Amino acid sequence: MGLHDWKNLDSEHFGDIDKIVEFCKQFHATSDDVLKAFKRKENINKEEAAALKNLDKFIIGLTLVELKKFLRFVTGSALKPKQILVEFSNDEHRPIKARTCSSLLYIPLNVKYNKFRRDFMKIISDEMNQDMTRKLSHDQQ
Repeated sequence: MGLHDWKNLDSEHFGDIDKIVEFCKQFHATSDDVLKAFKRKENINKEEAAALKNLDKFIIGLTLVELKKFLRFVTGSALKPKQILVEFSNDEHRPIKARTCSSLLYIPLNVKYNKFRRDFMKIISDEMNQDMTRKLSHDQQ
């Protein structure tokens, strides 16, 4: 079949456009999908509970575009995640970081929500964090 032969396929192959749109929607994440994907430790202390509350509040407040950027930062994909592991960080230099290969997110402890949100928005708004093809400076040595 040639490139231009797609027009000759009947609706049996693709269905109507509404069916295609509905099929695709199942892969797009909502904030509820992301919150459900978080895998959290069961026994947590007060500081960890406060950090998770910051994360939940942050996710709920994101627009769809921001949510996709968040997912690309954490998982490497803007599609609905199966699972995101959440760990806690005491790293003062990079308190928020992610490992896309394992969908692992590190969030800081003992940070007020406004600072948490500001720092996270800076990260997901940075184009470098969205470009998976760009080499990081420490990889160029």
